[in-house]
Amino acid sequence: MIFNEKTIKLKDGSTCHFRNPKAEDAGEMLAYLRTCAEETNFLLRTVEECTETVEQEAKHLTAINESPLHMMMVATVEGKIVGNGLIVFNKRLRISHRASIGLAVIKAYWNKGIGRALLTELIEFGKAKGLEQIELEVVAENARAISLYRKFGFEFIGTRQKGIKLTNGTYFDEHIMILNLTGKE
Repeated sequence: MIFNEKTIKLKDGSTCHFRNPKAEDAGEMLAYLRTCAEETNFLLRTVEECTETVEQEAKHLTAINESPLHMMMVATVEGKIVGNGLIVFNKRLRISHRASIGLAVIKAYWNKGIGRALLTELIEFGKAKGLEQIELEVVAENARAISLYRKFGFEFIGTRQKGIKLTNGTYFDEHIMILNLTGKE
């Protein structure tokens, strides 16, 4: 799905541009994904799992943009990809009222308002598509992300114990959170 491009002002006064990633962004997108994976244990993918070729990533980005069930946006500052957000809609009729989201920002751009702005755009996009709820999973130790999600009204509905296992054998629990978009219980 296509996202309408947008430029926002960040907390430090700089600007950030949101747009769909293009096939020609594939190399930079792979570098961005590797950086994110290196900087935190709170993402599902390890840096060792970032093995796609530029050609594979270009096909993946094209497929996302052409998909009726996915919308990805990247956040760029001075032309550099520094964050991304993804919303995945459900094809099945009985669960088509809900979607899942994910987002990440590289550490050098934390605390500038990019995560908040990405989340805002994902929620607004979902509302415009008629969603009733948005779901996400977050590592229980990721206090920064949980705080952000709670500010937007996401609520805990459960915990998957030992949902994440690091390569060193450490486990993290994973919280499941939902944002109700209808205002009804």
